[in-house]
Amino acid sequence: MRSLYREHGQAAVEFVLLFPFVLILTLLLIELAWVFNAHITVNSSAREAARFAAVANLPSTSAGACDANSIEERAVRASSNRVTCGEVFVKYIDENGDPGFSRGDSVVITISHTHSTMTPLGELMNVVSFGSFPATFTLTACSDARLEGPPANQGLLEETNEDCAT
Repeated sequence: MRSLYREHGQAAVEFVLLFPFVLILTLLLIELAWVFNAHITVNSSAREAARFAAVANLPSTSAGACDANSIEERAVRASSNRVTCGEVFVKYIDENGDPGFSRGDSVVITISHTHSTMTPLGELMNVVSFGSFPATFTLTACSDARLEGPPANQGLLEETNEDCAT
C-alpha cells in the first residue's frame, strides 16, 4: 500500500527552518565566552596594576602614554595587550590627610575597555533588530590598593575622592 503523503524533503525543510536559530544560538554562546574572557582579563589586569602601584611605582608621565615600568604598562602587559594605555586611569586617595601621598593612602586603578564582537553575531543581529544590537561593549574594572611606601615625584599624581565602592 502506498503512502498518501510523500515525505521526501521533509528533513531538508526542517533544517532550513531551524538552521538560523541554531546558528544564532551557537554564535551567541561563542560571543558570551569571548566577553566573559575579556571581562576576567580586564579585572585581573586592574588588580595586577593596583598591586604594582601599591609598592610605590609611578604612572606614566603623560596621559595615554606607556612609559617603561609604569603602572599603565603593567596593566597592558597583564592583559596580554588587550587593553591600551589610554584605557587605564590611575588616581590616588589621600586617606591620612597629611601633605602628599604616603604609606596607607590608596591608589585606584580604573580600566574602561571597549570590546568589539568577535563573531559575526553583531552584523547578523543588526539585520534582525534593524541596527539596535551593539557591536561593541564597554567593560569596566576598578581595583584599589593601599600604598606600601610613598611614591616618588608626587607632582605627577592625580588625586580623587572616589574609590571602587562608589
